Amino acid sequence: MWHGQAAGASSCSGGLPVNPGPAARATHAANGRGVACPCHTDVRREMNRLFDYLLAGLKGVLRHKLRSFLAVMGIVLAISALLSMLAVGEGARQQILTEMEHLGLRNIIITSRRPPQKATEQKQSQRGEVVSFGITKLDYERCKATIPGLTQVAIVHEVGRPVLILGRKVNARVLGVSDEYFKIHQARIGRGRMLTAIDSQRQAQVCLIGTPIPAEVIQHNDPLGMTIMVGEQVFDIVGTITTAGGGAAAPASAPGGNGNNNSNGGNSGVAGSNLVSLYMPFETAMGRFGAFTQKVDTGSRQFYKQEITEMILQCADPLAAVKPLDAVMQKGHKEVDYETTVPLQVLYQRQRTQEIFNLVLLMISGLTLLVGGVGIVNIMLVSVAERTKEIGIRRALGARQRDIMLQFLIETLALTMTGGALGVLAGFGGVYAVERYTGWPVSVTVETIVASFLVSVIAGVLFGMYPAHKASTVMPMVALRYE
Repeated sequence: MWHGQAAGASSCSGGLPVNPGPAARATHAANGRGVACPCHTDVRREMNRLFDYLLAGLKGVLRHKLRSFLAVMGIVLAISALLSMLAVGEGARQQILTEMEHLGLRNIIITSRRPPQKATEQKQSQRGEVVSFGITKLDYERCKATIPGLTQVAIVHEVGRPVLILGRKVNARVLGVSDEYFKIHQARIGRGRMLTAIDSQRQAQVCLIGTPIPAEVIQHNDPLGMTIMVGEQVFDIVGTITTAGGGAAAPASAPGGNGNNNSNGGNSGVAGSNLVSLYMPFETAMGRFGAFTQKVDTGSRQFYKQEITEMILQCADPLAAVKPLDAVMQKGHKEVDYETTVPLQVLYQRQRTQEIFNLVLLMISGLTLLVGGVGIVNIMLVSVAERTKEIGIRRALGARQRDIMLQFLIETLALTMTGGALGVLAGFGGVYAVERYTGWPVSVTVETIVASFLVSVIAGVLFGMYPAHKASTVMPMVALRYE
């Protein structure tokens, strides 16, 4: 113990106690004036030793360039596959969350669907008789009255009429919506005003247009106040609207969703391929256009009656509301002419599918990494055998077992870290190829890159332990006699 050191005080490797007394501090200060502190000297010596081991390891790798390159190829393939898998998984996760955000995790969406026609119905349709299907106003009233935990319900009627903007026929989807529709979709007005209850009561011929609006449709004019033709009716655009999650990414039925669907019939390919979404009051759509749609084919004319195209129910617990909702809908329909979508169920199903997909890719990456690791172990064992005499000379000159072990372990790490760096670069190429040729969403994050590289470091430690241990246990006398 240093003179003046308190009882129980510990000292560092260089001799300076953690809580030194006056004499110890004086001695340490004297060292600082001309003599290097022992603890600093030890740290510098260890750093120099590690640097020497690193240089020796790199020289060992570069001694046989082709062999080292072939050894790291397995690691390169494994890390690139791992990075690609993580990027695809993250991209799919973000896409699922984005879609569910737009659909609403608390929502239940019911869509009218025309059932397969029987022979008698086909004859009726060909004779010009009306074929009715889908959700009705009675279904809407029953749901409002009986579904437990219902907070809001919105209804949509799709108007199947051609649209003219600036005298040009455009690819547009025209929806008559109730007031709750915009609240459920968390829509916000970009410019102008929202549709009001007075608009609904008066069946006013006003509408909103979803953003972003294709420039070729409005020809760079201000859409606010623009007059358009829907069928034979004139409407004024009183506002632009988008969802909270953004415009073009929204579903086609959501505010601002300008997808590439064509539900207008015969409008595809005119005034650009982008779909323009127009929203008018539900009462205006029903009052001005009615629930009937006419379809003219060669030699026949068919009429369809569809009161409500889509109904969106927002519930406190959507999973608990599914069974009561099915019971209500089945009561008013002899056959299933509607489709129910529960975004929360869809989210769970897609997450399970994605987990299985990720597990399969992870197993493939793991097998590739194992094969690459076996190659690394094999190469390092060959290197140990070739350098047995060198190991004996180093041991005879005073090298400890841990020095030998550390040298070969660093050499293995140099191989796997080189493979990891090349694997990350190859992974970027794989991610680009996946996105370009499959259209899958991908997302490369800093965490993904770091995780992929750390796997190569961990692989180096695991696969380098056995060759390094074997090199360190070679007896010096036996190694010196080795030929």
